[in-house]
Amino acid sequence: MPSPLIARLEKHKRALIGAAIAAPLGVAYLTVWPKELQLHCPVRMATGYLCPGCGATRACEALIQGDFASAWALSPLFLMGPLIFVAAWWVHRQNKTWLKRIFYTSLGLGVAWFTLWRNGFI
Repeated sequence: MPSPLIARLEKHKRALIGAAIAAPLGVAYLTVWPKELQLHCPVRMATGYLCPGCGATRACEALIQGDFASAWALSPLFLMGPLIFVAAWWVHRQNKTWLKRIFYTSLGLGVAWFTLWRNGFI
C-alpha cells in the first residue's frame, strides 16, 4: 500500500505535470519572448483603466530578476496572492458559512477598493 503522500501525488498527477510544463514556459515567456509580442490587458485596452491584475506579468518578471520593490510597485495585489490563497484555504477548511461569507465579501470589497484607488478614484 503506497504512503499517503504518494497516493495524494497520484491523485493530482495531471495538475503536477501541467505545473511542471507551465512553469518553465512562463519563465521563458517573461525572459525570452520579445516585449512587443507579449499579451496586454484587455480591460485596460478597452477602458483605459487598470484592472486588479494589471502589472502582474511585469511584477512576475521583476521577481524573476530579484527586484521585489519594483514588483510591489507594479502589482501589490499579485504579490499578496499567496497570502490570500492561504487565507481562503483556511477559511474553506473551517466549514463555517458565516466565516466564508465575511471573508469572500471582504475580499471582493477589498479588490474593488484597490481597483478604485489604483485608478485615482479614491
